[in-house]
Amino acid sequence: MGLSDLKDIPWKDVLTIGGASVGAVLGVINTLSAINQQRVRIRVTPAYLLSTEEVPMGFSIEIINLSAFPITISEVGFSVGFRKRLPISSPYLLSGGTLPCRLSPREAISVTFGPQNFPVVQGTKIGAAYARTACGRTIFGRSPAGRQFAKMIGEIAASR
Repeated sequence: MGLSDLKDIPWKDVLTIGGASVGAVLGVINTLSAINQQRVRIRVTPAYLLSTEEVPMGFSIEIINLSAFPITISEVGFSVGFRKRLPISSPYLLSGGTLPCRLSPREAISVTFGPQNFPVVQGTKIGAAYARTACGRTIFGRSPAGRQFAKMIGEIAASR
């Protein structure tokens, strides 16, 4: 089949093949989009808790629900070592209430805490902050504030 044979294909067949190709590509894109909307997506960010005068008062972990559906946060804390987690004991939500907490789509909460909320053990190295959902998904997040908190806990543990 040469180039001269392509001239013999009717336009209706060319348009049919072109339309079918566009439909197949759009079908794949829609399938991927539907799968992505069903994923649990959360942003976890350790942060400083500042007073109105911007004086550091403590630390917080901000959790934002980026999913298209409501989720329930059941636990918040820091990773310790490989596959181990250290939950925050007696977390306090800035909005009031306690965990577990239900978050609507695009809603955020901040869990506040300080060094007194951690059982400080010498040799423990604190890693990324995490939020665990009621369905068992654990999402991790890092920030400079989280690294500062880990350094502070390490200094407290070393002084004991």
